[in-house]
Amino acid sequence: MPLPRQLCDRRGLSLLASSGLFRARVRARLQPSLREERAPRDGVLSADAVSVAIVLIPEDLVRRVAGRPADLGVDGDEWLRRLPSLIDERLDAWELTITGAAHNGHNAIVLPVARHGQPQVLKLSWPHREAAVEHLGLRHWNGGGIARLVAAHPADFALLLEPLDADLDLHSVETDDACLVIGGLLRRLHVAPPHSVPDFRVEARDWIAPLRAHPPSVPRRWVDRALDTFDSRPYEPRLLHLDLHYGNVLAAEREPWLAIDPKPVAGPAGFEVYPALRTRVEDYRGGALMHAEVRSRVELISGEAGIDLDDAREWCIAHAILNAHQVSEEGWPTLVTLHLAIAKALSDL
Repeated sequence: MPLPRQLCDRRGLSLLASSGLFRARVRARLQPSLREERAPRDGVLSADAVSVAIVLIPEDLVRRVAGRPADLGVDGDEWLRRLPSLIDERLDAWELTITGAAHNGHNAIVLPVARHGQPQVLKLSWPHREAAVEHLGLRHWNGGGIARLVAAHPADFALLLEPLDADLDLHSVETDDACLVIGGLLRRLHVAPPHSVPDFRVEARDWIAPLRAHPPSVPRRWVDRALDTFDSRPYEPRLLHLDLHYGNVLAAEREPWLAIDPKPVAGPAGFEVYPALRTRVEDYRGGALMHAEVRSRVELISGEAGIDLDDAREWCIAHAILNAHQVSEEGWPTLVTLHLAIAKALSDL
């Protein structure tokens, strides 16, 4: 699909104008099968052209990041302008060869590469708080249940990682079996945390501050229950992934499944179960059937992970109420209803 020129130029994002020298250098870093470059047609570059604007910077990433205010460092537009140079620097510093087209998540570009003939993955993230500590968690886990970190350049939010199969995640597996996989990974990931990662209690102060103002979209009894959990429920700190849903578990070579994209904090293990409840919601049926399905997921994951069921229930309810408030602020009433329905199902455990 062609990429319109106006998308590349929005908010001064002159990727095409800045890509000439970079493109020439990138061509030397491409494996031979990727080196053929096609000419633009009528001011539009085809999506299979070997140019930085197409091969290296996906249109979807431009849409997601452009216009973001700065968090840790530069704003979204400035980061996109710098991205060609950031990629170029990592290709040189780590002696990488590009082996395929890029893909992306919400905040990062991911490039398949080879280093001395070994397949690896280059990930560059827009600078934000969660990405700032990703390398610390990955280094501590050392590949146990998660993609192995090969190298990191924290100043540029750059990671070199073990390659996984980006086209095969846990959405391809029956829900019950996928929950068992997630539980097994959590058991391995929940190690004693290093001192370098953020503390859950400190992070949670910012998360729950709006709840104390009693958001009108969330019933008071649910807010009180969530605040009580955040304020006073004891736990032994574990190293948390914090976003282990079905799309963040990919097929691998050295093991059947490995986690990706952690947001490491030191916190309560039970808080980790909720991402697997708020995703694959298309599998839920209504009413009592949904209640049974929510309970089944919690029991499967917590049982496999070795998490106390009461802890999983209370932390998941707190997580659900936190999410309900967040989506209400963003104007998503249907999602508010979903999170409250999950909380109600959990309370019946």
